[in-house]
Amino acid sequence: MTERNFWFVTRPLRDPQYHADGLRALQKATEDFTLKWKGNRSLHQKYEQCLADAEMKQNNISRDGSGDRTWAAMLKTYSYVYEDEDGYLKPTKVARAILKGRKVPENIRKQVLTLQIPNGYFVSSAFRPKYSQGYRIQPVMFLIRLANSTLLDKLKMKSSYLQ
Repeated sequence: MTERNFWFVTRPLRDPQYHADGLRALQKATEDFTLKWKGNRSLHQKYEQCLADAEMKQNNISRDGSGDRTWAAMLKTYSYVYEDEDGYLKPTKVARAILKGRKVPENIRKQVLTLQIPNGYFVSSAFRPKYSQGYRIQPVMFLIRLANSTLLDKLKMKSSYLQ
């Protein structure tokens, strides 16, 4: 399998305003994280239904629960949950704070701003295909550097000639 050489974010509602709702739906589906996640297709479908009930996705439940695994991958990407060695999803400290309603916007902002690749999810066996050896990125730092790049000034100048 080829390795990844690019940064991406999983597709379900990329807007961070939905992170807390996705986390709450996962908590409900897993009965407060007490049900085994790994290989549990009926639980995956249950999470998909919880997402649909919360109007976060269309009410179209897949046969294998693939729609929910994308949501779970997004929550793992931002380190809200991780899968333990027994296949259970466990909320991180920040996820527990969000689920208790503590500083929700601040905690979500922190998770988005501190996203880095690789992290625990990206090096786990569940994540495929793997990133290329040595691939590292801190997206917020990349975007800050890009926004402050002098190359953008040159592009701006060139575009002003076209007007």
